Amino acid sequence: MAQGPNAIVPPPPRPTGDPATDVQMLLDWLWTFYQATVVESGLLDPAFQANAGTFNANNLPDPSNTSIARSQDTANRAINALLAHGLFP
Repeated sequence: MAQGPNAIVPPPPRPTGDPATDVQMLLDWLWTFYQATVVESGLLDPAFQANAGTFNANNLPDPSNTSIARSQDTANRAINALLAHGLFP
């Protein structure tokens, strides 16, 4: 599996109809999901977390002045920032 913030999350298993098999498959998937999302992705690694001093709530858009176009522009800028830092595949 990929390491860092680009770790791949596995798809959930498909039920077979046999409860014993399905429970074991689900438990295996949950463990793999945990490994990919928490351990390998760096979710709890401070190196991949934002610095506390970099967030400013005053920079958030005012909902009363926000349009769909501005929302899309904000989303595009967020994706571009992720791409620039190698955090988006």
